Amino acid sequence: MENNEIFKKKFALPRDDFSEPFDLQDAEIGFSVYKEQKDLKREGFKSIFHIYIKNEELRKKGDEKSINIRASYGKAEDGQIIVSSSDFEIGENWPIELFSRDEFFFNIRTYDLLRNKVSISGKEILDLVNNWHIKPGLWFRTKSKWFHIILAQFLKSLFYIISGTQYFFSGEKVNNINNISKNTISPPKKPGKLIKIFNYQVEARVAAIYAMIHLLIYSFFFSCSEGSLGTLNQPLISLSCGFIKSRFSFLTTIFNNTFATTMYVIVSLGLTEIIFSKLPRVYFSREILTFIQEKYFEMLFRKIKI
Repeated sequence: MENNEIFKKKFALPRDDFSEPFDLQDAEIGFSVYKEQKDLKREGFKSIFHIYIKNEELRKKGDEKSINIRASYGKAEDGQIIVSSSDFEIGENWPIELFSRDEFFFNIRTYDLLRNKVSISGKEILDLVNNWHIKPGLWFRTKSKWFHIILAQFLKSLFYIISGTQYFFSGEKVNNINNISKNTISPPKKPGKLIKIFNYQVEARVAAIYAMIHLLIYSFFFSCSEGSLGTLNQPLISLSCGFIKSRFSFLTTIFNNTFATTMYVIVSLGLTEIIFSKLPRVYFSREILTFIQEKYFEMLFRKIKI
């Protein structure tokens, strides 16, 4: 604790809108401090800096220990900083989330703060990091946009594409990606709206899938019969069309017979209902969506290393 008190005093807090420091529970040497960013003129918003030395770093040989500094900016609420919320929109020129490591050092024998082997004061360190935080420059802003916007939005879109596909094929809903708790996937409590096709009742969702599949098959058959695909200079397509014309002409016979058509629809529709109520649970599992969600939050709250 003596080293921690000496370490904190090096930063001469509180001062210049920096608050009184408070100890970190999981670090032998380290503290956190708030800063009112008055120049940004956003009421209720603050920056928080975590300045600490990892416990495992202290166990290593040598007197010079690397200082880790994390900086975040957001809405101050209940003693915490909320960096992202649906209650507010992150602005273009907001301070960035950053992480400094192996930039500053603390000598546990001489109690000196160092940068590039040269002595530096705690005030200079905080002012320097705060300046990187609020005025990061083009390179840091580019990295911030890449992780916090581009990659995060890509993962968010992928999450909704997969969860939407799952819902379409299986009727299973998934929690919103912004729910930090683990996603739960559960079957609907009651079947959706039923549609009667040839006296066979099926959910509207399955009927839509069934119709879509047959529309695609019909389009391909029609293209083959018209010769539009066969005229392409692709032997595989031409061969496929020839095979379809010669081997599946019995379909015409089926659809010209009411009884055969009814039997075909009941059997094929029943198989469609079974397949698309079982398979999606294998391919679009809870683990996949949870993994994407975790990576989304990892990108959203990623600290940019100096």
